[in-house]
Amino acid sequence: MDDSRCDPDLRAIVKRLLLESTNNELENHTLDKYLIAYFLSCTDAAILQTLSWHHFVVADEYVFRAKHLVDIGRNIRQIILGDLQTESFTRLIFFSMPYLKHNRLNLPPLEETKFSDLQNCLRIIYASCFGMLQSNSKKPPWAMRVQLHVFIHQLLVNATHKDLHVFFKHHLAILRISLIEYVIFFIRQNMCMEYHIFKKIFSIDKKNNLQFDEILCLINNFRVQAYDDNLLDTARLNDKALFSLDRCNRMCSCKMNPSNIFRKKDELDSQMMDITRNFDVAFQMPKVQSLFLMHLLHTDKSLHDVACMTAIQRSVLMYPLPSILYNEQIKALRSIYQRHSLQAIYTTRCSICLMCGLKHGMLDDKMRIQDHDTIFCSGCNSSAYVITVNTLGMLLNIRGVLLFWCPCCTIVHKWLGTGYDCTACAYTRKFESREIKECLLCKKRNSIQDVEILHADLGFLCTVTLCYKHRPWDYQLKWVCDLDSLKEALKTKRNAKPLY
Repeated sequence: MDDSRCDPDLRAIVKRLLLESTNNELENHTLDKYLIAYFLSCTDAAILQTLSWHHFVVADEYVFRAKHLVDIGRNIRQIILGDLQTESFTRLIFFSMPYLKHNRLNLPPLEETKFSDLQNCLRIIYASCFGMLQSNSKKPPWAMRVQLHVFIHQLLVNATHKDLHVFFKHHLAILRISLIEYVIFFIRQNMCMEYHIFKKIFSIDKKNNLQFDEILCLINNFRVQAYDDNLLDTARLNDKALFSLDRCNRMCSCKMNPSNIFRKKDELDSQMMDITRNFDVAFQMPKVQSLFLMHLLHTDKSLHDVACMTAIQRSVLMYPLPSILYNEQIKALRSIYQRHSLQAIYTTRCSICLMCGLKHGMLDDKMRIQDHDTIFCSGCNSSAYVITVNTLGMLLNIRGVLLFWCPCCTIVHKWLGTGYDCTACAYTRKFESREIKECLLCKKRNSIQDVEILHADLGFLCTVTLCYKHRPWDYQLKWVCDLDSLKEALKTKRNAKPLY
């Protein structure tokens, strides 16, 4: 762009509107009508020889505004309901929020994104960089404004799905800070009820953790710092956005884990109450597959309690092992019995607390036996929900995790299904004896070094370990390439007389 080439009339109009556009959104909107015409005039576009710049002034109804951005109300409601798997655009919005612990936004793979979603993200970046989402926000200088408009316009018109994906992959900070600003703008403008729900979701100990005003102030400061030059540099903008994002993350100190952000303490307490109320009944009666049959047997229970009882019964399943594997367990158990009979009785038993469940797919090794042979869980400090299962000849399924008694290490652990579970245990620690290195000539084990030489007669490389006394000098090593040269080097070292 060369401002001196611009048409004098167009330049006069733009200069007048720039003087009148201070804190005036209407005049800023009027300025955007002349962006394309100004760019064509400053670059001496060939099309201006056929048509004047007046033909490229955009009509008022076609000038881009914040109301033309995509409606994200459905995506915000999906976040509130915890539905993050349906749409990748919803995950993109959710993981852009600064309220998450260990938040690292990654762009979904190309095949999981939609071309229309990436184009909408580009429009959101356009509105954020132009300062359309805040009142009295920092606007880019006129030269950068024209370049930014043309750049976004060219991406929307010419870029393919892969081009946009590559662009966002290298400019994630700009995308994320724009999404944060647009979410705040959209919730405040259109979703008053969801705003209060957002407060409950992203709050800890009944303290409001949204801090919308402070975040908007930091985003506006990003524009102030990024627009100190008239030249458009997207890499520089991304670095400035990354710095502002870091300040947003540090400001939101009370962060939550994304995996359990939608599971509130009240829900967990009610779930524990359901298990407490129905645990004894579920294990005192035979297992019933049908939910409705279970309800007929317990008419005094509600459908919710009956569903809880069925879930408790289905949380523990047992399957018989093949006879070959069962025989291997019997052989291992007999060898244990010959050494210690009491250990053979208890080795195949395992205890599980159905309230706490398994820890990382493994049994809790901190359980202790109290008086009267009662197993006490260290997690919930209770023995009311602990069950003991004999796993001899059985495959135990605890909430989808398969366990069995391993005849190799004689403990109950996860079933890997490798085909060698009863002959070699992957959990057993293997001790491999270290190879003892020593000098080839004097068998000394200290001050040794490996020397790689070529055995010319046999035609292969071999490694020889030699001590300091039987090793050539360091300057000789670069000339040692085969067995003959090694002998000559050692002979030279042995015959050399000291100079002192």
